[in-house]
Amino acid sequence: MKNKKAVLHIEVIISFSIFIGLLFLIFLMIKPIREPTLSNTVLDVAEAGIKRDASIALTTFPFAIDIQQNPNNPHTITCFYFENPLNTSILLPKNVFIKDVNKNNVAFTFSGRDLYVQKTEADFYYIYYSFDEEFEYIGTTLSQCDKINDRNQQNQNEQQEQKDELAFSAPRTQVLFSYNKLLDMHERYYNNYADLKKDWYLPETSNFAIKIENDDILFEMTRNIPQGKEVFAREFYTYMIKDKKIEQVKVNLKVW
Repeated sequence: MKNKKAVLHIEVIISFSIFIGLLFLIFLMIKPIREPTLSNTVLDVAEAGIKRDASIALTTFPFAIDIQQNPNNPHTITCFYFENPLNTSILLPKNVFIKDVNKNNVAFTFSGRDLYVQKTEADFYYIYYSFDEEFEYIGTTLSQCDKINDRNQQNQNEQQEQKDELAFSAPRTQVLFSYNKLLDMHERYYNNYADLKKDWYLPETSNFAIKIENDDILFEMTRNIPQGKEVFAREFYTYMIKDKKIEQVKVNLKVW
């Protein structure tokens, strides 16, 4: 009986030893949990840095028009104007651009409290504006424009008399990359890398590289990676505005 208990005790010890040995082998084959956590933290910090320095807030303000020809005064409608919905005391024309539903750039100008817009074949337009970005603005003279009124601000008699209509949709704000800000970042990366890392709160011993592309490589900010150095990477998609055009880009981020 004692022999059986001794054998059973030995089998338990052997089984436990095998279990401990398997755990040891697993930890040898799989990297310790602490290292991926550190690498993910550095990736998070670098991603937060690029998003902070390269992003702008862009607001889109859609509106539709319905201009009826006056049978007593038939004429070609080349432009129209209405009370400017934007706060022009803090928003300048260079912070604004307008496109029609066909994505064509549309000429416009501010005049007093009114916004003058060139008429295209479309009846649906988008006002884009940002306090963080300046867009190319060419001063345009628009004259002999038709006035249209916001139908939500007309009383019943005015709606019956005035057939021209202006209807705004709810504005929408999105955060996206700015090509111009990425240009500034690219310059800092190669001319002031240490300060850029400091601004992003990256550890002194860590380094990073960034590649941004669509069909072509738009930006590539990289440094020499020491041989044998382990590199951690992350990839994400976002939108970028360049020359009033919004496009999707892929961002590849590496740290080591």
